Amino acid sequence: MKLAIAIVLFTAFQVQAGNASGQGISINLKNTDVRTVLTAIEKSTRYRFIYNYDLSGLKAQLDFKAREASLNEVLSKLLEGNNLAYKKLNRNLIAIVSTIDEEKRQIEVTGRVTDTKGDPIPGTSITEKGTTNGVVTNNDGNYKITVGDGAVLVVSAVGFQQQEVIVGTQTEINVSLETSVSSLNEVIVIGYGTQRKKDLTGSVAVVDMKELKAQPAASPLEALQGKAAGVQIVNDGSPGQHHKSAFVVLVRSTIMIRYLL
Repeated sequence: MKLAIAIVLFTAFQVQAGNASGQGISINLKNTDVRTVLTAIEKSTRYRFIYNYDLSGLKAQLDFKAREASLNEVLSKLLEGNNLAYKKLNRNLIAIVSTIDEEKRQIEVTGRVTDTKGDPIPGTSITEKGTTNGVVTNNDGNYKITVGDGAVLVVSAVGFQQQEVIVGTQTEINVSLETSVSSLNEVIVIGYGTQRKKDLTGSVAVVDMKELKAQPAASPLEALQGKAAGVQIVNDGSPGQHHKSAFVVLVRSTIMIRYLL
């Protein structure tokens, strides 16, 4: 009796599995990506997919249509040409894998960043959009960066308009940046970086270098005396400094710098 029950249950399971595997799939999606189509299949069937979200093939844009098609037909059509394949793990679980080595899909890009006159822009930031991967140009405006397939380079420098460049199959990308007058007017250089003028909470003092050069003084620090409100340059007369004068810079009575001459 127990054997008979087991046989009946096994037969029922086989019929259910057969019905599930033969289930027709109908989908009509436009301007979407592969991952969205897989999600639609999951919602309308018992199938579940596992995959690495970073697979570039999942981001491929397409229009996809299927009517009462089998799972094999749908996946073959969907994954073809996107460097993806599928592997059934059990009755309902399916793995989506890459057909190529993703680690080797790297492109080394070199180039030069200049202004509209052709002069190099050192210190320009070159970053791979959406990542923390980035480099800066050298004194000649040259750079070299390794990016993934389908990358977009974001090129930005203080005082210039930012550009975004699609890498594609290019291995050499030269960029010419246009100056941004508004950015130059709004950026203030401070001791630990830059901030927009409107974001500063304290006062800003500006000293013209022409005035400093015209000032008879033994050092640049002495020349600053009296040129900026709230800033004092004093000689503290400290002994034992090997006959050097010790100058102290006070900003609103707070010692900021102690400098030996």
